[in-house]
Amino acid sequence: MTTSIMLAGDWHADQHHAKQCIRKTAEQGIGLLIHLGDFGYGFPSTHGYLRHVSAAAVENNVELWNILGNHDNNDDIEWLETDDEGRKIAAPNVLILSRGHRFVIEDVSFTAIGGAVSVDKQYRTEGDDWWISEEITDEQESAIRQLPPTDVLLCHDTADGYHIPGLLSDREFTAAFGPTVRAEAETHRQRISRIVDALTPSLLIHAHYHVAYEHNRLSTSDAGVEFTTHVIGLPAEESPGNLRHMRIDGRTITV
Repeated sequence: MTTSIMLAGDWHADQHHAKQCIRKTAEQGIGLLIHLGDFGYGFPSTHGYLRHVSAAAVENNVELWNILGNHDNNDDIEWLETDDEGRKIAAPNVLILSRGHRFVIEDVSFTAIGGAVSVDKQYRTEGDDWWISEEITDEQESAIRQLPPTDVLLCHDTADGYHIPGLLSDREFTAAFGPTVRAEAETHRQRISRIVDALTPSLLIHAHYHVAYEHNRLSTSDAGVEFTTHVIGLPAEESPGNLRHMRIDGRTITV
């Protein structure tokens, strides 16, 4: 039996695009849509957004699971109720997967981690459109690395060790945002790399960079074994490829 799910990149509280993605998911007979961060959760200026997205998900009989990115209020989920599977309930049919949340579909294991650095945080206001909890912490990284191996790593940021197509060069990035932010962003990618080395996923899917691309990344596990992770980056709202169809047949994954 083949199971289908949808995956989506950044939406940035674009209500029209979010509802369109939910409808497209339902039209293909798919009941689960996993969003990979920068959903736009918890911004004071977007209260109506969550309500409308939730209504669309209920109307279309789609569950929307979210990992949180840097443009989501990670502080707010502490107060949310938790369902029997350990997911946070943001609204009807809208759930949030905490960092390190694991689940299995068919015979394929998934681990959700989220988190990233806002390179423009110097222009944002803490508690309004930026939260210090956007990054994976030392404690969270350590806990995640103790988890069992996973087949699929669901991220907002990605691992380091390669250049993402279409992005600024290191020199251009430093000139645009400064050396401190560049170092913080690279440090966060290094965190993801250490998690990859511990959990040895065959597939990593992420958002954040607003670029559609694929890359095979060679790694060495904590046990000293070489392995390859296929990395898929999803672009942002209104871009072709923001919504991707994943098919699972036993242990075979097609995206």
